[in-house]
Amino acid sequence: MMDVWKLSDSNVLDSVCENVIQRDINRTFPAHDFFKEAGGVGQDSLYHISKAYAVYDSEVGYCQGLSFLAATLLLHMPEEQAFCVLVKLMYDYGLRDLYKDGFENLYMRLYQLNRLMEEQLPQLWQHFSDKGVESHMFASQWFLTLFTARFPLYFVFHILDVFLLQGVDTLFQVALALLMVSTTFETSDSSPTQFVCLHSGATFVSLRASGV
Repeated sequence: MMDVWKLSDSNVLDSVCENVIQRDINRTFPAHDFFKEAGGVGQDSLYHISKAYAVYDSEVGYCQGLSFLAATLLLHMPEEQAFCVLVKLMYDYGLRDLYKDGFENLYMRLYQLNRLMEEQLPQLWQHFSDKGVESHMFASQWFLTLFTARFPLYFVFHILDVFLLQGVDTLFQVALALLMVSTTFETSDSSPTQFVCLHSGATFVSLRASGV
């Protein structure tokens, strides 16, 4: 794996993939000191990891949103280690399956989330149904980025810790805990993601109380 990392700079990506990576890097944690400077150390490291993964996993390549997960790892470790952990998360923890075969596995996970909502949060499930809100509108990004794209970093770090310990079931535990918080507030004027961001403190308490 480290050989791939060392050789990634000499590999040439197709222009489409290159453009997607560059676009994602520019909008990944743009307010964070480590990533806000164009051409800075943070953005350069993020580019190296994103490119190396696209080279390593030719089947999946680079998909939008991976930069948020890679950036989260970069805040904890050097870029070489962050690349290795990203590969492990994708392969050994099953995140990679969400991106394969036209996102077939992602759709299965979203279906499972719908059924869990119907069973455990029936009022919210009915509220969403009445409003025409479908789980893919908010949970696709949650699952594909491991919740790293839209929530405060202290919240994201906790989720990542739990995911490393418990695996893919964490996706459902966190999603249901987030949605459970929204049943205690007025949700009619906010999307699920907007809502739980506004109430991230309460969401974090709910996660801890639920054992996540």
